[in-house]
Amino acid sequence: MFQNRYRFLSLLGIAVIVVGCRNVSRQPTIKTTYHYYEIKGSSEEELRSQLDSLGPGNPDEGHFDAHTDWQVTWSYPYSQKRDKCSIGRIDIQVEITFTYPRWNPPPNAPEDLKEKWSHYLMSLQMHEEGHKDIGIEAANIVLEMLNNLPAFPTCNELEETADSKAADILAEFRTKEESYDQDTNHGRNQGAIFP
Repeated sequence: MFQNRYRFLSLLGIAVIVVGCRNVSRQPTIKTTYHYYEIKGSSEEELRSQLDSLGPGNPDEGHFDAHTDWQVTWSYPYSQKRDKCSIGRIDIQVEITFTYPRWNPPPNAPEDLKEKWSHYLMSLQMHEEGHKDIGIEAANIVLEMLNNLPAFPTCNELEETADSKAADILAEFRTKEESYDQDTNHGRNQGAIFP
C-alpha cells in the first residue's frame, strides 16, 4: 500500500524576495531512506504470519508486506522587478522512504524456502521501485511547471498559482499510484507473492 504525503515549502514562508535574473533550476534532489521490520521463522506459514502481523499498516486497514512513501518539497526565491514578480532558482527534493521485511534465516531453514524468499523479495523491491519512479516523475513535472510560470503582478498571486498547480499535479500522481497498484495487483502480478 502506498500513502502519498506532500507539503508545500512556499506555504511555510520559505520563499524570499530577492532582486535578480531567473536561473535555470537543477533536477530534483533524491533522498532515499530504508526502514526494515524483522521477521522470524523457518517455514512458509511462520513467515507469512509474521508478514501479516508486523508489516506496515494498521489493524483497521490491514498490513502490507512493504510500503513506499514519497514527499515532494521545494523552495524558491522571488525575483521582484518593478510591477512583476517571478520565480528564481528552484530547489526541489523528493524524499523516498521504503519499508521492507528483513528475514535472517535460522540454521534449520530449508534451502528451497531461502530461494523462494529471495525471489519474492526481489519482486517486492521491483514493485516498490515503481512507486519511487512515480514520485520522481511527479517532482519533475512540478519542477517543469514552476520553471514555466510567467511573471505575475504580485508575489502573492505567483505563490497562489504555483501552489494550486502543484496540488493538481500531485493529485494526478496520487491517482497514478492507485492505478499502478490496481494494474499490478499490489505487486502480485510482478511476482511479489509469498509463499
